[in-house]
Amino acid sequence: SQRLQAKMAAVGPPCIRAVLAGAGVAMMGEAPVVNAVLQLTQKQPSEVRLLYLGTATYDIASFRQKQTGAFADRGVVVNTLDVACRTPTPAVVEEAINGADIILVSGGNTLFAVDRWHKAAMVEPLRRAMGRGAVLCGGSAGAGCWFDALHSDSMDPDWYRDIMLAGKGAAAEKAPGLLCPHHDRVQSNGVLRSTDFAEMLRRHPGETGLAIDHFAALVLCNAEYQVLTLPDKPGSLMPDGTNQPGQGVPGVWLKSVAADGVIQEEALPKQGPTVALLHPARAIVEDVRVEKVRAANPSQQDILNAVQDEYFNRYLDQLGIAPTAANKAQMLKFRPMDDCEVHSMWADDTSSGLASALRIAPPLRHRVGYEDEEPLDRAIIAHLYGEADDIPVEPPNVPG
Repeated sequence: SQRLQAKMAAVGPPCIRAVLAGAGVAMMGEAPVVNAVLQLTQKQPSEVRLLYLGTATYDIASFRQKQTGAFADRGVVVNTLDVACRTPTPAVVEEAINGADIILVSGGNTLFAVDRWHKAAMVEPLRRAMGRGAVLCGGSAGAGCWFDALHSDSMDPDWYRDIMLAGKGAAAEKAPGLLCPHHDRVQSNGVLRSTDFAEMLRRHPGETGLAIDHFAALVLCNAEYQVLTLPDKPGSLMPDGTNQPGQGVPGVWLKSVAADGVIQEEALPKQGPTVALLHPARAIVEDVRVEKVRAANPSQQDILNAVQDEYFNRYLDQLGIAPTAANKAQMLKFRPMDDCEVHSMWADDTSSGLASALRIAPPLRHRVGYEDEEPLDRAIIAHLYGEADDIPVEPPNVPG
């Protein structure tokens, strides 16, 4: 079409190999998707090394198995890099990413994942991996994390609706655009995502939207793309080319806002030039609700820092010492805290005094379920519960 041809002229040919699906768990184990990913590696499965990033689902093992099991069954070596609760050293990050032929990103909470990647210094290694030709794959959050921006309907419907993450994608320089996964599905707030995405585009008219149905995927091989769909699955693409979610077959859509505010949309042909899809934004504005979401869904390190800060405040106050930053730093040297988990505690006491003390929202309970993790320092819990006698430490040598 004329619009596609215009976009082809707007940017040069990108270098990217990827399989980006509208859904994560529902798509990444399907044979057509696995075949497409492996074909892009140009290697035999037994020679392929896959790195799984499960940050968006808090590195929970069951999600890893669902999304990587089909690759392992083919003989692919599957490795993981867990950063949801701990921050590995830069050397560990570099080794894991540099050694991967495939990088598979889980669906889930995109904002949480991308924030953790930035804190773990993973973004630049991921960009370099793209540049050397590693295959990027994933569905939902695992597709949107590579783009400039994303329409995200994350795990908790009370907090995470249509949040746009602007300019934070791990490959934003390579994959410009505002991505909408699950385009043909009703999201957690009861609104059809296709409808909600149209409203988002009107709020962000400087961007081009790319919408992928639940059972569709984009296969990008450098200068060319293909639309991959699962047979006998519902979608939004009607025989006449119109958008009727749930009434047609799976498809992928290119959308933009006209000067009069009307949404222009067209279904992508089955194959074509990649530059037709990736149109640099004229302007990117982050959703004002992003900080509210971050506050409601803190990372494990944020929680640990808050616990540590609360502990120091109360302990120093008990000693009659001013809780200044300098005194806290000396306290930390005197009594170092382990980089430990709090999740196991929530399983036993969902109305914990710790929650009240730190003002952490109840949705944190949904992250219970990690195996092989140490519980939170019991002395700190005891202190936060007001049981100061359970803290067997000597007063630190800090100034009064």
